Amino acid sequence: MNYRLKRYATVQCLTTKIAISGCYGQGDLYIENTSENLSILSGLQTDEGITIDDSGAYHLLGLLLEKGLLEVGHCQDMKRNELYYEYLNYDFKQVCDKKILIFGAGAAGGTITYLLAQQGFTNITCLDGDVVEISDVDKTTIYDAKDIGVAKVEALQKRIYANFGQTINIIPSYLEDIKEIFTILKEVNPDLVVYAIDPRPSYKLALNEYCVGHNISIIHAGYSYERILYGPFVIPGKTSCMKGYNEYWKRRTKGEMDFSKLKRLSDSYSVHPSISFNINILSNIVVKDIIFGLGERFEWVQSLNKQIIIDITSFEVTEMELSCGFCSTCKIDIRN
Repeated sequence: MNYRLKRYATVQCLTTKIAISGCYGQGDLYIENTSENLSILSGLQTDEGITIDDSGAYHLLGLLLEKGLLEVGHCQDMKRNELYYEYLNYDFKQVCDKKILIFGAGAAGGTITYLLAQQGFTNITCLDGDVVEISDVDKTTIYDAKDIGVAKVEALQKRIYANFGQTINIIPSYLEDIKEIFTILKEVNPDLVVYAIDPRPSYKLALNEYCVGHNISIIHAGYSYERILYGPFVIPGKTSCMKGYNEYWKRRTKGEMDFSKLKRLSDSYSVHPSISFNINILSNIVVKDIIFGLGERFEWVQSLNKQIIIDITSFEVTEMELSCGFCSTCKIDIRN
């Protein structure tokens, strides 16, 4: 039986010790810097590896096995992201076929869609009715000048297939009313909804009520001026929901900000400032929370039951904790 060091293990020779890194949450392993140990480790860092009979180093191999730094059998080529999940001892395969519906293929929604496909999610649907404009090329890395005038979801679908050989499902349409949201949700039947379109607060509340009632998780993503906003990540039966978020703002503003009544004066005049680093930071954080949230590794999900606002100019972080002790939608009191 052949043993090899895992690909992500790092061996560094110090003055009198050898440091072996790559044990998540366990710290480095230190052994004596001897010619025998160096010879064994050199053999372990080959495709062939070594056998116990060849090495005679039962103690060292036992330490490495205990740390989870050895693999047995033939060397397998792995992608860097697969090595990352293995390092974390996280089974990404358990979540990669989850159905994900993304509302929005703009800067945030489009980048999130691309990143999810890049990670290996295989059942993605993206909805948007816009075409690519020069501003999309200026502020994102997912659209090119040749895409200008093409439907965003079509350009995104083509780019994802070209890079990853994967076909995402697309819906080249706007959300015209709440009934249409419900129709799409019934057709797609997703495990998770990503809400990343220009906010219509009343839509958020209607979407929230439907998803919580049908056991569909939701995560919200957006940006506003110098800030990125992500969360809350709503998991029915486990967290608060958007009603809790709405109640938070109603209490904070003495009833002035109520999503069921909030409307913009004009959608056509205003041009929202945005920039690529805000969008990329937001999208990557959201994708990280999706990956680990779907696998119920909640200790790695920052937006669970809260909205997080990050001022990218100062990196000041504001967290708004939510509670559903009063919520008629999910009737959960996470405070208990």
